[in-house]
Amino acid sequence: MATVQKKAAAKKDAQKDAPKPAQSIAPKEELVKQLVLTGPEIVAIGEEAELLVGGKNYNTAIISQVPHIRTPQFRAISSLAFHKLLDETRVNASVVRSLVDKEYNTTDWSNEEINKDPEYLRKFVRHVADKIKTESGKQKGTPIKLRTFVNNVVEGFATSPEGID
Repeated sequence: MATVQKKAAAKKDAQKDAPKPAQSIAPKEELVKQLVLTGPEIVAIGEEAELLVGGKNYNTAIISQVPHIRTPQFRAISSLAFHKLLDETRVNASVVRSLVDKEYNTTDWSNEEINKDPEYLRKFVRHVADKIKTESGKQKGTPIKLRTFVNNVVEGFATSPEGID
């Protein structure tokens, strides 16, 4: 009886480790235009995919091709999606700056409860984002591309006499 169970378990493990049948993958020219890519699609693109999805996603895709190595199934967001977001999203810069400054300055960053909560910063950002969405609809002003806003913020840090990194 134990031998039968061992054989069944070995057969099950062999099925898990067996290479998956190849999925039909679009031509490389089409793949590099996609906003979301799977591991096999990243491998099909080749080394160029590292710039498209980043080193960790590229390496995970490569490792997933090695027999008997288990890797998580994943999807990678292409850098094209990020650039699309930066170029197509518009923000009211004055609303963003004023609300971020206000919320940041009213938060007691030395508070023990804040420092205990590893999720606090994520919650803080989402809370401020919700306020920005609400206020942006009420305020007048010319929205600018998110890319322009981010570039302006980065330039401000770079040229700040306070030496902010």
